[in-house]
Amino acid sequence: MTLPNQATFSTTETWIMSSQHTEQDYQISVGLPPSYQQVPSKLYPLVVVLDANLFFNMLTDTVRVMHLFHTVPEVIVAGVGYPLKSLVGDDFKSFVAHRVKDFTPVQSKYLEGQLQSWLGGRQVETGGAQEFLSFLREELVPRIEAHFPADPYNRTLVGHSLAGVFTLHTLFQEPRVFNRFVTGSPAIGYAEQSLFSTEQDYAQENEDLPANVYLAIGSEDESLLNPLDSMISVPDFYRFTGNLQQRAYPRLRMTRNYFEGQSQCTIPAQAFQAGLRAVFA
Repeated sequence: MTLPNQATFSTTETWIMSSQHTEQDYQISVGLPPSYQQVPSKLYPLVVVLDANLFFNMLTDTVRVMHLFHTVPEVIVAGVGYPLKSLVGDDFKSFVAHRVKDFTPVQSKYLEGQLQSWLGGRQVETGGAQEFLSFLREELVPRIEAHFPADPYNRTLVGHSLAGVFTLHTLFQEPRVFNRFVTGSPAIGYAEQSLFSTEQDYAQENEDLPANVYLAIGSEDESLLNPLDSMISVPDFYRFTGNLQQRAYPRLRMTRNYFEGQSQCTIPAQAFQAGLRAVFA
């Protein structure tokens, strides 16, 4: 008996990449769409997901299923994580320390002290977002687009919690690297709400914000399980998104979602799915 041909699923490539900007090693995972081998001339939207140690597999599987039902196009998913064996013990402390430095736009001595105590004396630095953005813009994205058929005019950035702060910080930076942004439970209260100043500074110098943005928060955020939770606030979320709405930027398309009975620990899958559907609609 002759067996039928097996279905071909998207493949994943992983490598370690050193950044000259951050002086840090990253584990980069790239999920390729099912038609990648069959249509070599096709360009695909690029979706970059932060905290890939947590979210890369989930997001790759999510977009694969969503495409089956024609909710989103086929995309290339690039996950940016850290070369760790696990997320427990010392590896967990390293994960927290790395992401806190990479995702924070300004320094916060207060958070450094809080996290150092929470992590049992592990040294923590903040304020490395500009260097991390330079890594994405000048090192990672060019490498991906040189090796894979990623559309340079169709890029999405996905971040949750503190990575959501970085995602929103990136929204206001020039030259613009991404044109779609998906964020869940953003820690807008970080560093005395510095994102509000960033947004205001951008508004004073610009009459448009050409981007498609999705933001989500849960009604039970502010759970205070760790020092970062105090920076996630439903009132801050609505104040920030309300400010963006009032700007009336001609090319800004913004969607916000409020998940009743959910917190930052429970909404990532829902927020990422709803967010990708919104920004690709």
